[in-house]
Amino acid sequence: YAERMRGVAEKYEFAQSRAFAIFMLGTARVANGDLAGGLEQMSSSFEVARTYLFSAIYPRLAMAEALMRAERYADASEIVASTFASLRTPESGVFVSELWRLRGELALKSRAPETELAERDLNTAMRIASAQDAKVFQLRAGLALAEFLAQEGRREEARATLSNACRDPLPQFMGPEVVRASELQIQLG
Repeated sequence: YAERMRGVAEKYEFAQSRAFAIFMLGTARVANGDLAGGLEQMSSSFEVARTYLFSAIYPRLAMAEALMRAERYADASEIVASTFASLRTPESGVFVSELWRLRGELALKSRAPETELAERDLNTAMRIASAQDAKVFQLRAGLALAEFLAQEGRREEARATLSNACRDPLPQFMGPEVVRASELQIQLG
């Protein structure tokens, strides 16, 4: 899809659509394991892609997620903070539960991990995703929260959180979150 979008954008000289397509091709590279190359491609078009209003906050979220995977936590946190600052209603809208999840995960990656903030943000992500009936986002938030609770030695809460996050799975969804959820369920017993 991104390749076709880029082709059309280049043919008709739609600069913003072209930048967004290049950005999305970079996210595909990251998802396929080419973290450095994908992040470089995303970075080259990020400033224009993030203004592509059709996509809401997705480019910022994807960039922050890729930076976090590359262990560039301060850069990822900066994008997340500026995105939150730009929102009129930080608890409603497309992708906002993912933004809360990401901020929670980043709070744990800081030099001085902020566990209370992380737990609050991960719970907020779960609540928002659940209210929106966004099953995949609910699973992602639930996994992050359950992993955090397990690391804190709160295994029973972790089991309950994971059970809640996996309560209504999407039968056609076979993303890496499904594998992680299964592995965590086995670890938690």
